[in-house]
Amino acid sequence: MKPFPTSLVLATGLLLTLSAGDAAAAEVALLYRGGVPQVAFAAAEIVAAVQAKGDTVVKGAPEGVGNASQSLRIILAFAGDDTGRWATDLGVAPFTSMGSQSYALRRKVEGARTTYVVLGADPPGCPDGPERQ
Repeated sequence: MKPFPTSLVLATGLLLTLSAGDAAAAEVALLYRGGVPQVAFAAAEIVAAVQAKGDTVVKGAPEGVGNASQSLRIILAFAGDDTGRWATDLGVAPFTSMGSQSYALRRKVEGARTTYVVLGADPPGCPDGPERQ
């Protein structure tokens, strides 16, 4: 198995730091499909970064996004998860490049809720990248 670059994890950590509004501990929704090693790796790194800030993570499947009441939500999806459907459902720009190991990072703000969507071309695209659009 090839080593996992940390560009996505670093980018997500930066976004989490920039999105921190107050000092109170937050609950972050992390939505992804389990059973894919590369996605599980990215999710574990994100969990560690969130917990290092003193926040908690609530994990779930992407289909649970409508029920995720947290003010900060992170969705990890790849082509096998139908990234086009997730982009449409969430109202973010679709993923246009399907180059191996590429991804697009989208942000949607609705009132007090911010959703970050990682759209990967393939499972390694979740922790690899980046695609520039």
